[in-house]
Amino acid sequence: MSIQTCEEKLNEIKTQFADLIAAGVITVGPNPCPPEPAPGPITGLPNLEDAIVLFNSTGLWDNGHPRTMTGHHEFDPDDKHTEVAAGGHCTARKWFIDGMGNSFLSGGMSRVYNHSPHQGTVVILQKVTFNASLDNVSYEVFSRHNEGGAIENRWGGLQNHFSHKSCGAKAESYHKSYHTINKDAPYPDGHVIKDGDEVYIAMIGIKNGPKYKFTSLIDWDHNGTYTKVMDGDYIETENPKGTELQPLYWRFRTNGCPKDVKFRDTKFYQL
Repeated sequence: MSIQTCEEKLNEIKTQFADLIAAGVITVGPNPCPPEPAPGPITGLPNLEDAIVLFNSTGLWDNGHPRTMTGHHEFDPDDKHTEVAAGGHCTARKWFIDGMGNSFLSGGMSRVYNHSPHQGTVVILQKVTFNASLDNVSYEVFSRHNEGGAIENRWGGLQNHFSHKSCGAKAESYHKSYHTINKDAPYPDGHVIKDGDEVYIAMIGIKNGPKYKFTSLIDWDHNGTYTKVMDGDYIETENPKGTELQPLYWRFRTNGCPKDVKFRDTKFYQL
């Protein structure tokens, strides 16, 4: 018998007493679950103390306001900078935020874009719970993918993807023009992500004109120690003019036939 988390128990109570909650007989605070114990010092990542925080799900996804977005390019009503788009293959596109800190994304190739212009060195931190419906989750930084117009205005960005057993990387010169940087390879030390496992993923991206570097890391033990699973270098030659323009957004995406893939504690930094 599995032990319920506070959030799972709270959701069960909300379902059971939905009528009384709607009538105001029972009230539930915005974040009644106690916070998780703070992890130890973060190691393996750059020093983020003085970094610019361009996105933080804390304060947005835990504001007590559950909401569901299903439309192509539909924005979170509580966050004018973040939208769900595309996808919907195999399973319907849906992005649900429960108001208690969790975000659930459904739909093959569905994407959540955060509009945060950035340059230089950036870091994504995110906690993801894999399930059997998910093939892989991918991240993209330094992107102008949706801007339209001339090719140089549509530089796609630097992408990393993580599956249950392996990870890989590619660049996108513009829509659907991909270049493999790292072929899929098994995680180091025999690591495998099982259904139901929550992994703490980090992606570090560095842009210097048309030259890019990245490092991807995972905190397997949830103890603040991130270990490298992949890194690589790339020079854009197909669309170098596109690399001269300001990157406008980053995103995360679900692939396969994903349903209700859980994301939380999501941050995007620029150093």
